[in-house]
Amino acid sequence: MSRFAITWFETKGMDPGPYGDAEILATARGVAVEGVVQAGILEASGGTARLLRRHELDPDWSPATDDRLTVWECAQHVVRHLDDGGEQAVGHLIDALGHCVDAAHALAFRLYGICDRKKLGNDALIWNDLVTQWSRLIDSADEGDSPPQPSGLFRDDSRSP
Repeated sequence: MSRFAITWFETKGMDPGPYGDAEILATARGVAVEGVVQAGILEASGGTARLLRRHELDPDWSPATDDRLTVWECAQHVVRHLDDGGEQAVGHLIDALGHCVDAAHALAFRLYGICDRKKLGNDALIWNDLVTQWSRLIDSADEGDSPPQPSGLFRDDSRSP
């Protein structure tokens, strides 16, 4: 499902597109559009489909209870937690991500590259900042005692992946 989200983002960004395009892409990625919707990262209705923005994702989401866990969702929530609760919130989330941590880091780096290539400056900055802070965030998760430090870097995610 994350491969679906990455490819959709590369071609359409966060904009809506025809449902038929989503269906073709989902089939090519070995998933169903309905499965991506149920995973909580896509909205599909009225003949269109679009990726959900970070601020539209379930605020009560937990990787421990998500039965359709996607790396896309993990990376988006890491950014959201960093902005809303700072390093301590991200540390708790990183602890909960378990085996998805490395994949979320790799996806953040890939999203930076996509945004940079598409000249999406603010979005590129968001993902670059996350990638460059990653080691410190992992250390913060390992220590579990850093005070909350909201970054405020990611407030405007109206267009962001």
